[in-house]
Amino acid sequence: MVQGTVHRRIVVRDLTPESHGNATGVGLADFTTTRLVRQMDARVTYLNSLTALSLQSAKIPIHFDTDREAVSAALQSLALRDVTQAKVVRIQDTLSLERVAVSESYAESVNQRSDLKVINDPEAMKFDADGLLASLS
Repeated sequence: MVQGTVHRRIVVRDLTPESHGNATGVGLADFTTTRLVRQMDARVTYLNSLTALSLQSAKIPIHFDTDREAVSAALQSLALRDVTQAKVVRIQDTLSLERVAVSESYAESVNQRSDLKVINDPEAMKFDADGLLASLS
């Protein structure tokens, strides 16, 4: 039996102020924003990556001017017939994983798990006029 290939894409939109420009780990993403690249303190990021012997984690992914462009590119790169079928998980930041937003197609999987609880119905990602993704509530 041959199963279909599962593709995943990671989009990193921003750095938190607490990172102080340390973007170690951004190289593990597939897409990011030009905003994040400009916030990077290259010296700190490279030093951390070298110390951790993790050179991949400091590489700069494909980046776009807006969140909308980065998310769109990520979804299009999955080569799905219908991008609304993509199973999307969105987190506020890597320290806040208690609550996440999921796409409608992923919500079906969440509903089948006893260790997860659905709080709100899925809704479309909302972008402002500048293409920035609205904060998670």
